[in-house]
Amino acid sequence: MATKKSEAAAPQDDFKEMPSTMPEPVASPPVVHHPLSGDQERRVAKVKADFNELIGYIKTLRDSVHDAETQRMYSVAVTNAETASMWAVKAITHQG
Repeated sequence: MATKKSEAAAPQDDFKEMPSTMPEPVASPPVVHHPLSGDQERRVAKVKADFNELIGYIKTLRDSVHDAETQRMYSVAVTNAETASMWAVKAITHQG
């Protein structure tokens, strides 16, 4: 027994009756970018370069071992170095 196409509910019709459980979006304040001074630019560049060198070295160490647990430890070190780099740049560029 086939149903007519006009009688069958489209799958998306099932969701029209469901109330939304998502909260209304809240507008974030606009992000204001302040130009960096020459000193800040030099500091940011040095922090990024030094951390990138360190992270590259840690990745080299990680890739030289075959033990999964040791590789994971190196990966955690990389993640934390990336986080530290981000916070150092935020501190340099903070307008407080």
